[in-house]
Amino acid sequence: MGALARRWYVTVIALLLTAFSAIAVFEHVSPQYESQASILLVPGSKIVAPGANPLLYLGGLTQARDVLVSSLTSSKSTIKIVNDFPLASISIGPDASSSGPMLAVSVESPSASMSQNAIGAVLASIPTELTALQHAVGAPSDARIHSLVVAKTRTPLALQKTRIRATVGAIGVGLVITVLSAGFVDALLTPRKLRTGRRSPAHSIASGQEDLPIRHGLKALSRVQSR
Repeated sequence: MGALARRWYVTVIALLLTAFSAIAVFEHVSPQYESQASILLVPGSKIVAPGANPLLYLGGLTQARDVLVSSLTSSKSTIKIVNDFPLASISIGPDASSSGPMLAVSVESPSASMSQNAIGAVLASIPTELTALQHAVGAPSDARIHSLVVAKTRTPLALQKTRIRATVGAIGVGLVITVLSAGFVDALLTPRKLRTGRRSPAHSIASGQEDLPIRHGLKALSRVQSR
């Protein structure tokens, strides 16, 4: 810390460069945009009693939801979506906030439009994949499960965590460089001051102690010669 104070001009310059670097990183790194949607699986008309509420027949659809999630994560349509939006991060899974047969879809991407387009493509693939699964097992058309989008983000949410992490990293690097620069300049200039003739009290005392035996010897020699 002493070097930072002694070389205050180096410290000030380094801190200013750190501030400018942090601002530049914050402006350069764009936020991530997140879109979310919730999909509900609804039983077919044959499963529901005449005049009954289909929402009362959701209990047996949880296993179908898990099968659909497993199929979606490895389906050709999902792989195509991932290839079409390589910068987007797509997540498909059971909705943890609900105990019913609901799916949660989340997309993060560098732009709001990409996020909306990607989640739109995922939502469009769900009914197709669900129909293909039920066709493969020979389910009757009137007993087939349907999907219903119950919630969808209208405006993607801007996530600042990437920008914040990058900015904090830039500040950390700048502070380290500040300390190292001040220490380097201080170590470079301190020996030069010592060579100008400044001697510490400890150094003067040590030199005096080294010269003391020599002085005593010279005095003794002069006494012998005088005799």
